[in-house]
Amino acid sequence: MLLKKLFPIVMAFLGMPFLMDAQVTTSSVTGVITNGTGDVLPGTTVVVTHTPTGTVYKTSTNKSGKYDLVNLIPGGPYAIEISSVGFTSFTESNYNLPLGENTKIDAVLNVSTTTLSEVVVSGRTGGFNSRKKTGASTSISKEQIAALPTLSRSLQDYTRLTPQANGNSFGGASNRFNNITIDGAVNNDVFGLAASGTPGGQAATTPISLDAIQEIQVVLAPYDVSYGNFTGAGVNAVTRSGTNKTEGSVYYFLRNQGTIGKDPVSRIKSTTFTDKQYGIRLGGPIIKNKLFYFVSGELARRTQPTIFNAGETNSLLTTAEAQELTDELQTKYNYAAGNFNSFDAQTQSDKIFGRLDWNISDKHRLTVRHNYIKAFDDNISRSSTLFRFGNNTYRFNNTQHITVAELRSRISKSVSNNLIIGRHEIRDFRSTYGQLFPSIEIAKGSGSIQVGSERSSTANELDQDIFEITDNVKIFAGKHTFTIGTHNEFFKFRNLFINNLNGRW
Repeated sequence: MLLKKLFPIVMAFLGMPFLMDAQVTTSSVTGVITNGTGDVLPGTTVVVTHTPTGTVYKTSTNKSGKYDLVNLIPGGPYAIEISSVGFTSFTESNYNLPLGENTKIDAVLNVSTTTLSEVVVSGRTGGFNSRKKTGASTSISKEQIAALPTLSRSLQDYTRLTPQANGNSFGGASNRFNNITIDGAVNNDVFGLAASGTPGGQAATTPISLDAIQEIQVVLAPYDVSYGNFTGAGVNAVTRSGTNKTEGSVYYFLRNQGTIGKDPVSRIKSTTFTDKQYGIRLGGPIIKNKLFYFVSGELARRTQPTIFNAGETNSLLTTAEAQELTDELQTKYNYAAGNFNSFDAQTQSDKIFGRLDWNISDKHRLTVRHNYIKAFDDNISRSSTLFRFGNNTYRFNNTQHITVAELRSRISKSVSNNLIIGRHEIRDFRSTYGQLFPSIEIAKGSGSIQVGSERSSTANELDQDIFEITDNVKIFAGKHTFTIGTHNEFFKFRNLFINNLNGRW
């Protein structure tokens, strides 16, 4: 009796719209089946098969001749078979389903004159079907990701295909009003320090290897309650999964001084600049049609030398002045100031991604994936009014462990469920070059010289632990679809910041 009283309250709580902040990781199909005279055909069997994995989704039409299939793997190709006793079967193959969109496929079945006759349509994408859009959005497929050029190999190189995009801004809104999700799990800089809006942005790393991404969707003004937590844009990406075919790739990208021009101020051109990315991916079956794996690894290595070094044109210090200051610090304080000539700043990141997909049954599919990132970025800048010695450099370090599990379930032909659980462990800290020493700033004309340990980096750490749980239930009732769900994020932060810990002069 108590359970009966509590059930409506719990369901009302789960249905509160302000809790609906998840993103969509799947595709869906809907349609109406009729006969040659226009009458609906209830009880018609609809079977949709994801050809690469052999995953089968099956349902039947209701009394209105309508069917709904949700929680489908984005992309394809798919084979669709519609059959009813006494009518010719309808089969379509080589069909792709965009991420987050509901594709409408209607069919007309004619009375069968031969028991086993059927209509086969191969590769047809128009006429009887259309996409039911959920507002202004842009979808970028796996084929587009592979074909379009990219300079930074980041999500931003593809989200710019959205007409309203300007860098990380959409419709003129700050990028901090965006919501970035990967496989339905949030991937935002919740503490708010990275200009990119994603974890690891201060270490100049991207959230995930581009080669692990299958499809990207950008939504701006959706009217599906499953989208939320943004007033700029929702950037929604899903990762690759293994299939029944073992396949992979090895890649290498290189930029060097031959691809860049002169500095616009000093007119100096670097002779040692390099930016490299290389990696590998592999996916395939563990058990055919049942269990699949996908793994990828990527290394990024960037070397960028400083300009306006001592003795160079428009530099704040001559070589003799820089050497004199270095000798003074070494003699009086036994402190090595570091390089005053060209300094090669390093930016590096290592990414390892793994994913398992398990077709538990024809009604349940489980996905578990883990993303590991270790990255750092050296920060040192020199200009005509600022000179920093080598040991005034600080290194921003970032390590991430992100695990996400998703269970897609079809409870009945009118009820489905999607459960996502994620855990994020993000560690950021700064490290300094050389031995610890007070931060010293010396004025010279209208410029300044900085030597010693960088004053904001000797005690600077941030630990973030995030746990999230999302559950969405879809109920199909005739021509209506009801979505009831909840999205929750739990944050734990540890922030150490002591400015001028070693003193400032």
